[in-house]
Amino acid sequence: MAYPSTEVARWSAIKAQLPHLHKVAFDNFIKALHIKYFYNGEYPRDRIEGEFKRWLKLTEEYVDRLESDTRMRKDHASGYRSPQSHL
Repeated sequence: MAYPSTEVARWSAIKAQLPHLHKVAFDNFIKALHIKYFYNGEYPRDRIEGEFKRWLKLTEEYVDRLESDTRMRKDHASGYRSPQSHL
């Protein structure tokens, strides 16, 4: 499983390295989780656990897609064809 580096202090530095579709999703995560919830304290206090589980699932799916897309781009660039590619 991949994870964003915790060594980078600026979200824009991470976002700048992402492909366009992943930039949009990443930006949405930052706007909600970091700015709205963390900085502004505007999180749903009446359903914290459910909201946490929802965002956890969304971020896990995002990271899995990012990791998969990155792997496919590297394989495509190297000319590698997976055994399933002929199916």
